[in-house]
Amino acid sequence: MIVYPHVITIFSEKGGVGKTTTSLELAKFLQTNEFTVFLFDLDITGTNISLSGIEKYYSNIHSNINIIKNKNRPINLLEIFENYINDNVRKNYQPNLGNFKHSVKKNYINIIGSSIFNDIGKVIFEPDILYDSIHTLIFIEFLKEIYENLKKICKNEKIVIIFDTSSGYTGLNNEIQEWLTDLGSNIGKFLIVSSLDNQDLINNYHLLKRINQKAENKYHAYLSYLKVKNNQIDEDLENDIEKITANNEQFDYYYRLITNLVIPPIDNWSSNSSSTSKFLGWIINRVPLEIKTGLHKITFNENLNDPNILNIISKNYQINQDLMISNDVILSNQFIPAKINESEMISRIIDMSNFIKNKMDDQSIGEQMSLLDSYFINLNSIKQKNEVVKGYANSIFNTADILLSQTIEHLKFNGFGSIADFISPKWKPSYIIDLYNAIISEFEDKNFNGELFEPFNPIRFNPTQEISIRNEIIKAISFIIYNRDTYVSRRHNNFHRDELLKRIIDFQEKHYLQSKFYKNNAISNEDLASFLANDKISLKEYSLLDEHFRDNYPYQIFNKKYKLLSQIESRYLTLDKDVHFILSLIKFLIERTNYEKKIVIPIDPIIIDDIIVNKTETYLNDDEMMKRIKIKSQNIEFTQIFQKLLKEWEVYQ
Repeated sequence: MIVYPHVITIFSEKGGVGKTTTSLELAKFLQTNEFTVFLFDLDITGTNISLSGIEKYYSNIHSNINIIKNKNRPINLLEIFENYINDNVRKNYQPNLGNFKHSVKKNYINIIGSSIFNDIGKVIFEPDILYDSIHTLIFIEFLKEIYENLKKICKNEKIVIIFDTSSGYTGLNNEIQEWLTDLGSNIGKFLIVSSLDNQDLINNYHLLKRINQKAENKYHAYLSYLKVKNNQIDEDLENDIEKITANNEQFDYYYRLITNLVIPPIDNWSSNSSSTSKFLGWIINRVPLEIKTGLHKITFNENLNDPNILNIISKNYQINQDLMISNDVILSNQFIPAKINESEMISRIIDMSNFIKNKMDDQSIGEQMSLLDSYFINLNSIKQKNEVVKGYANSIFNTADILLSQTIEHLKFNGFGSIADFISPKWKPSYIIDLYNAIISEFEDKNFNGELFEPFNPIRFNPTQEISIRNEIIKAISFIIYNRDTYVSRRHNNFHRDELLKRIIDFQEKHYLQSKFYKNNAISNEDLASFLANDKISLKEYSLLDEHFRDNYPYQIFNKKYKLLSQIESRYLTLDKDVHFILSLIKFLIERTNYEKKIVIPIDPIIIDDIIVNKTETYLNDDEMMKRIKIKSQNIEFTQIFQKLLKEWEVYQ
């Protein structure tokens, strides 16, 4: 049974890892799933969300952000707390948000900011206010009363309260852990945000371990309390009480339950409260793409061996990639209150526009591709064709890479670094080749080098010869564009030796002729590219191959290589147009940045992926980009993690 409201606290042992970003992304996810969210900014020395202009940054992507205000200025939680502790008649003061109750909006993200300064720069409290034990004890009581009053304000609503806390082992963080574990694992949740820094990983591991141990101790004390309450006095209870007495944390909680100093968490404990996945979670933020995509792996410290915590973080000591958020330039810049320098911006835009125009007018890629096509048509000898491929394949991809690399460097030189970083590595022509080489490395790691190809190829396969790889790619392209018999006929011994490629192009031909893209023998590069970008082998088709072939080519390996080769062909066919589109996109982003007066525009890259990588969208001109490129509303990686995590926590179904 789902219990509301839930309280989720965002912790980290290190600053600058993206706690506030994680808090906002979590709040956005919950709000879009019909929760009323209260986001409390308790990081008093960090970013004050309510004063950072966040509602302006997200104004065109998320209309349901509500900065809680009083008399038209953002509420400062520490000002309310000042009244709370200074009130002479303690019993008469109720921190019920009454002064701004009318400002709370249901099914919104209600943001309550905090800062040690007021809006005229006066110091309200010294920074150590949430670090000394006296103030933290009072502040927790203050938060508890706000929590109870929020339940009344939003009675019968789906509510989640998020606390964005300060970094490190502070007094307030310890008291929050104490309070939420008092509430029970169905209500109190803990989300750790970490970097990949080794010391940070170790510190956060111990943080999770402390919280888990605290919850375990209270759970055992709670079970004994229930026996006493229900008069289940027996020898087992006496043994339990003896154990509780020997454990200070268990005894403290047991005593508070017996003496009614804390409300028993009736129906608030999970059916399996010992399961850490019910209330603990972990996110690793700002991860390099090479690690996120699995090209590099991170091993967790093997000296840390608590199985409950390791199950959250890693699989066989390999840090779980599903917990990783790749570095997002847009989110990294969301709190920067930069203003456009109009005259300087105009000057740099003119310079970049001229530079990009020259690059867009560059016909070298298209000319090289046309020459390669004409050579394939006019040359009869397979040997001659192969020599041409060796010369042109490398040149075409390198020309495209150089063109984009020069543009990106010029962007950085002119101060458009955020736009340069926005250009995804997977949009570059060389990316798909690098992926292919990574797959070949897998063959080497698994001792597949040579032996895998032995039954069909008397010349052992050499995975380090990039030119020969591209040779195969171009031949596979040529097979579909031109005449199959010319390139696959058994009378051509050189080609006959590569049985793997023959199998791949057999499937490609069959699939293409059956696809929607095949129209009365009329073939366009764009249609062919769209077909190849998404082609794959079914397990049923694979099962029809010769048995001795299947014995040497496991389905996963064969299908992986098949799809990758097809994607490389797809990218080759539209290489010229892809590069031209990326240049147009850069031009659009520069002009849009000036128009929006922001340091970076939060554009969702998904549609760009669909144009360049997936080939499911057609190329856009500037007007279409204005209409169709969607402003980023949610980081997809955060969304995927939250969907899984909140279901495990039984917050979201």
